[in-house]
Amino acid sequence: MSKTKTKNDNKTEKALAAEKEQFGKQQLQSISKIATSAEVPPKEKYVRNIILGSHKEGGATTFWSYILNLPLSSNSMVSWKVCYLLHKMLREGHRNVVTDSHRHSRSIRDMGALWGNLHDRYGHIVALSAKYLHLKMEFHAKCQREDCEKWNC
Repeated sequence: MSKTKTKNDNKTEKALAAEKEQFGKQQLQSISKIATSAEVPPKEKYVRNIILGSHKEGGATTFWSYILNLPLSSNSMVSWKVCYLLHKMLREGHRNVVTDSHRHSRSIRDMGALWGNLHDRYGHIVALSAKYLHLKMEFHAKCQREDCEKWNC
């Protein structure tokens, strides 16, 4: 009886591991499709996949694990697309996305400062977007620390 139970547990563990691996691959593919240096808008189906992934995961851990490996300091178009994607995640993603993203608020602010100092075609837009996102994450972190019902957050 216990051998059968152990076999079923192993199958379940293998199935969960395969599902987690598939989820990671899908998230990586969607982020890779969005964060290209081409001057085209991000496709909504990939943005939607990432947002749904945040709900499935219950946060933005996988999202940030892939975003941190992108060349944000070398391409302003990629940086702008990440800002766009982060904005969508903060608005429509799982409620834990704000908490998970607040840890990386300073790196977003620093990225914006970098592109604000460089005179690139999209540098100014990236700088303003990053500043806005940093302020948004700081506000929500402050709101969570204080009385959230008072602020209707």
